[in-house]
Amino acid sequence: MPTTAPMRTRSTRGTRCIVLLAAGIASACTDGGTATDPTPSSPPPSSPAPSPAPSPSLALSVAPATVTVQQGQSGTATVRLARGGGHRGPVTLATAVAGDPSGITVTVVPATVPDGATESVVTLAAAATTAPGDHQVTIDAGGSGVSARTTLVLRVTAAPPPPPSEAGIVTGVARDGRGQPIANALVQVKMVFNSNVVTTRTGADGRYVVRGLAAGLSHQVKAWAEVPYRGRSYCVRLGMSGEADYDAFVTDGAVVRDFRWQLTGRIPDATANFFGASVDVDTWDVVGIESGDEIEVRFTPQGPLVDGSEGSALTRIVRFGSNLAIDDLPHGVYTAAATLVHDGVRTPLRVGRAGFDGVLGPTTTVEWEPEIPGAACGQSLGPALKRFPMKVSNR
Repeated sequence: MPTTAPMRTRSTRGTRCIVLLAAGIASACTDGGTATDPTPSSPPPSSPAPSPAPSPSLALSVAPATVTVQQGQSGTATVRLARGGGHRGPVTLATAVAGDPSGITVTVVPATVPDGATESVVTLAAAATTAPGDHQVTIDAGGSGVSARTTLVLRVTAAPPPPPSEAGIVTGVARDGRGQPIANALVQVKMVFNSNVVTTRTGADGRYVVRGLAAGLSHQVKAWAEVPYRGRSYCVRLGMSGEADYDAFVTDGAVVRDFRWQLTGRIPDATANFFGASVDVDTWDVVGIESGDEIEVRFTPQGPLVDGSEGSALTRIVRFGSNLAIDDLPHGVYTAAATLVHDGVRTPLRVGRAGFDGVLGPTTTVEWEPEIPGAACGQSLGPALKRFPMKVSNR
């Protein structure tokens, strides 16, 4: 067996370290020349690779999932958008009804949901002729690089049959000048050719109904409202929608007669009568007045009118030698001043309430009293107000 020749090294420590390094026996040397073990060193840890950015996404939901409506009615549902992956920008919504049935309309508001918004309202309407049943509605959404879809069910049910026609009925609603219902208004239905009268009151919604009227006979209907104002109680005659409504009607079927509170205008079924209030001007104490001279009266409201409205200043003119009555003023409380116009010359007059011993002044307060204080409402065709007697004087 061959023998291995012994390794020759120099006796110096530095030389030995160099030899060992060259042979791969050592990996490093100390300053003193001592070789170290050739154990390989560990590599430095590496950083994790960055996660990829999420893709923009969009999801849709709708509530309720089923919308039930009767024929001839509509309902709503809410569509909600869930944006993901940093999606930005507007989203457009579109709808389709399976089978395209007749009489169904779908409206989306807003149809384009702006950036940052998440909801839209879907209104689903069925015509009176739409067949009852379930109809699937598809809602598609699309935006920049995203799309989504959801569905809902429109359930159309049959409308109840109309009530049978009834004879001998009159019904309607009473409203004020702002369109609000008048509760507890007095309604009278009177036969034209005798004194038979049926009375009722409106409900909280302003509505009334009178049944059991004799079929084939003529009737008229009127209404009043009892109104507190400035410490007094007034019975206000209510107007109607059109002049023909004041006429008699024959109760062969259901008749509708609505009422509204109006402050001025002629009352068609009351000869020479107005909804507004009246003033009679007494010129007995005006010296030098001649036929054709004018008296100009200005009325300035002292606060709200009887119906709560603000009112405005009014100017009315009467002529000496003709009618000295001022009619159809909106019922309120006014400060009145008068001026005589003679040959173009304007002369302020003193004014006051006729028949009073008080001193006349540059202005007076015009306030109307109930025609019959304490009387039951519904006794007068007109506004049930006493005429205000105004005295004017230049003495």
